Amino acid sequence: MLAIELLKQNKFHPEELHLNYESKTCAITGKLTSDYLGIKEVWKNTIPYNLLACPKEQQVDREIAEILKDGHLRWNSWIIDNENGFRTIKRAEAYLLLLNCHEIPLPWGMYCAIDMRRPGGLLTQANLSSHNSIVSFSTKKCSVPNTLLLYDTINEFYKMGVSRGDLLSLDINRFQLQKIDIVKWYDYVNRMKNINASPEYQLAVWLLPVREKKEAKKKDGV
Repeated sequence: MLAIELLKQNKFHPEELHLNYESKTCAITGKLTSDYLGIKEVWKNTIPYNLLACPKEQQVDREIAEILKDGHLRWNSWIIDNENGFRTIKRAEAYLLLLNCHEIPLPWGMYCAIDMRRPGGLLTQANLSSHNSIVSFSTKKCSVPNTLLLYDTINEFYKMGVSRGDLLSLDINRFQLQKIDIVKWYDYVNRMKNINASPEYQLAVWLLPVREKKEAKKKDGV
C-alpha cells in the first residue's frame, strides 16, 4: 500500500467522480479504478515509468493524479497517518518521529525530500505494522531500525566537525584529520566503507541536525 493512498482515503483532494465505463488498473497504485485520467494528462513531458507500480498501464486514478499536483509532495519532507492526516516536517522533526516511530498511529508513511524532481508519493510505502518500518528517502526505501543503528556513530564524528559531504565520502583532508582522533576515524572508515553508499547510511547523514550558520561547513548541504 502506498502512502499516497492514505492521502486519498483522507480526502486530501476531494473531487467529484467522473466514472468511466470500464474499470482499469492505475499505473501508480496498481489497483483498479473507475475514475481515471490518461497518463499523458498527468505527465505532459517525461513519464517516470521506473517509479510506477504498473508502467505498462496508460491511466492514473483521478484523485491520485490530483494529489500529485500538490507541490508539498515534491518540495517538502512529509508524513501521513490516518489519525493526524498529512503534514510537512523539518529534518529535526523527521529524526524524532523515526526515533519514536512505534508511537505513530498505523498505518503511516514518511518521505524525506532531497530530490525535488520526483514526487515522493510515487514510492513512499505505508507502514501497516510497527515491525521494521520503512521510509522513503528520495527514490530509495530505508529501514528505520537500520538507519537509527547508524545514526549515533555517524553523529559522533559530525559533532567533531566532520561535514556531511565528508561523512558520505569517508574522505577528509589532512588539516581536518589534525582536529579529530585519527585512530577512531580510520576505524570508522574501515567499518563504514562497505555501507556508506547504502540508503540507510545516507538517510542517517541527512538526519543529522542542521549546524548554526557560523559552524556550518561547505560540504554540509542543507
